Amino acid sequence: MAGYLGNTQKISGRYTVDEFTSSGGTTYTLGSAPGDKNNIQVSAGGLVQYPSAYSVSGTTLTLSGVPSGQKVVVRHMGDTIPFPLLDDNVVTNAKLADDAVGLAELSATGTASSSNFLRGDNSWQAAGGGAWTLIGSSVASNSASLTITGLTSTYSTYACMLDSIVVASDGANVYIRVGDASGIDSGASDYAWVDRASRDDNTAANFNGSASTPKIRAGDINTGNAAGEGYGGQFFIYNAANASLQTFISGEAVIIETGGNMEYASFAARRKAAFAVDRVQISLSSGNITSGRFTVWGIKHT
Repeated sequence: MAGYLGNTQKISGRYTVDEFTSSGGTTYTLGSAPGDKNNIQVSAGGLVQYPSAYSVSGTTLTLSGVPSGQKVVVRHMGDTIPFPLLDDNVVTNAKLADDAVGLAELSATGTASSSNFLRGDNSWQAAGGGAWTLIGSSVASNSASLTITGLTSTYSTYACMLDSIVVASDGANVYIRVGDASGIDSGASDYAWVDRASRDDNTAANFNGSASTPKIRAGDINTGNAAGEGYGGQFFIYNAANASLQTFISGEAVIIETGGNMEYASFAARRKAAFAVDRVQISLSSGNITSGRFTVWGIKHT
């Protein structure tokens, strides 16, 4: 039985009845609590009593003035019906109010958040398929360099973005370095790099490289510092957490250079010693970074 959800109860017309023989007293113990005196009909000596003539408290009926030997009959007009456990599939969406079931009613494992979803195994998990996780972001304010730390073995590949970079010194090149807990590596032969660049006026198509340098040049660039000029680019770091492989970097950039021409550059580089990288830094060949943002994300492969 599932109470009356889904099916209307059929009334049989039979009610619970209590019968008493008065002994001249005023109280009678009913077989069940009616809940309210209006749910019963009381007769004494064959005469139906007005509800104002009696009261009910629990299963106790109080009725005075009934001579000894007369019959007192109590007919229960509305029994309290207990509802047992509901049958499966009885409650439908139409029976639920909006937002009736919230996080507090779920027994899922893990932590609910804006970046997680509830899987079929009833656990909160981050979205799969190569999700990007923000590692850090640094905003320049006449800064000599911008450094992001927190690269860990959680990710082997990192995406790095340089947005709206404005230089203080005209003709500055953008440099990249990496490092570990001991600091940023800047030895005279720590890095090797190559780049290729071309300009929008077709006056230059340059190929450059160096097998032994203290830093990586992020393209054949001379960034201008006049109004509207600047640098924007991206690069990826590979094998960052693998202490047995050299760390590789590849990327591209678009620059408004000294003189107002646009230059596109692509570049690739490596940290020649194999070690686990935990930080990355950008700086300039001269002067400070007036403004702009440097942001790093870790990339999941699954």
